[in-house]
Amino acid sequence: MSEQDWNDLQKTFPCRATQIRDIFVLYKAAALPLAPLYLYGLPSTGKKSVISLCLEALNKRKVEIDCFLCPSERALYESILNRLSNHIPSRANGYQSWKRTEKVADFIRHFNEVPCKEPTYLILLHADALVSICPKALVVLLELDKYSTCHWVHVTLTAYLPWERLKSHFLSFHNVTTPYLIWFPNYQWNECAIILENMLQTDPKYEKLKKPFVRTVLDVLYHAIPYLDQLFTVCQQLFQIYIQPAEGVHSASIHDASKLYSNILPYLRQRLDGMYCHQRIIDRNEVQQPKSLADTGFADEYYLPLSNTAKLLCIAAYMAAHISPKRDSKIFTKRTTFSKRRGRKNNHSTQILQDIPFSFERLLAIYRIIQRHLEHSTTESHSSGVLLIEWKTICDYNFVIPLRTDSLTNPKYHSQVTEETFHAFTRQLGIQLAPYLGLS
Repeated sequence: MSEQDWNDLQKTFPCRATQIRDIFVLYKAAALPLAPLYLYGLPSTGKKSVISLCLEALNKRKVEIDCFLCPSERALYESILNRLSNHIPSRANGYQSWKRTEKVADFIRHFNEVPCKEPTYLILLHADALVSICPKALVVLLELDKYSTCHWVHVTLTAYLPWERLKSHFLSFHNVTTPYLIWFPNYQWNECAIILENMLQTDPKYEKLKKPFVRTVLDVLYHAIPYLDQLFTVCQQLFQIYIQPAEGVHSASIHDASKLYSNILPYLRQRLDGMYCHQRIIDRNEVQQPKSLADTGFADEYYLPLSNTAKLLCIAAYMAAHISPKRDSKIFTKRTTFSKRRGRKNNHSTQILQDIPFSFERLLAIYRIIQRHLEHSTTESHSSGVLLIEWKTICDYNFVIPLRTDSLTNPKYHSQVTEETFHAFTRQLGIQLAPYLGLS
């Protein structure tokens, strides 16, 4: 590799000189095997791009496998063997893999039978996803040189997790090879500006405008958008929509950089406001979702910032979970009001059921009937939109949790409303529903 090629490689990634040097030196080694290489860092920090550029500059053969796309251990092994043997499943071969691989022993045997022995660099993207699929597969790939008889494949792994956190999953395996570790830190503000200026391809007449435009976008969105590829997408879209047609359309001329900020600031604010609201919703869910019933004080109604509609939905959820659907027609009849039944003795007090999964449609039907039969309703009739917002609220507080099921058309839910909370809400709303559940 010439000095000019090295300089071009550095210019492509001006803020990754250390990482490029380390990877280039390791890949330049004439003989295999080498110890595996482990590149880690947040998404969009240049791991895959730097690997590709180094291997292209050295004219080395590479095989990329995205571990996210391998749902099982078998799929991972067969994908690797297909790529190494240049086999493409197609209609002509019945979409069959090169070799059927059921277990690790099959993979090792077929790996040694691969006809192509050209030095190859196996790149495993998102390797930390293998921890949830099969940690043993990750250990086998790290120890590939020990298991195989042919040393012509070098393994490189890219991941989000640091190696120290990943290796905690290998405690049951002994003497796992520690790879070379290369960290890709997040880009700083000035680094993002340099890279985005190089990546943003524009007409030569816009060249003077490109630098202030990129820095203006970063001033507003650097802390809101964490990943470089997303920043580049926003820059490209904003430039194509609002800057290139600026001449003759906007008040600011494309040659007047001093008016650039006022030209695009409204659109940047719109994007920033949207991302801020989205992040607020995510943060709220992250804070509220892990809370247990005890942590949120569900037993005491005074600590619950819920509307009457949300409380009535909780009551309906509790009743839907503790009343058999077969009894709905007997209890929730149109001809009989709750007030006429209050004095009757409940004949089903010993038949109370625990936590029946229910659909949202059944809960909503119970909610509507309870509200219709209240003598002095403390809840107002709301539109479907308001009800959905209140439903989202009680889900956020873990009053109702979705049931894990494959059904997408009619999902089921579990009620987390306790008996104490049920009594508290019915007292607050002035309704008497306990006799229908056999509760005192």
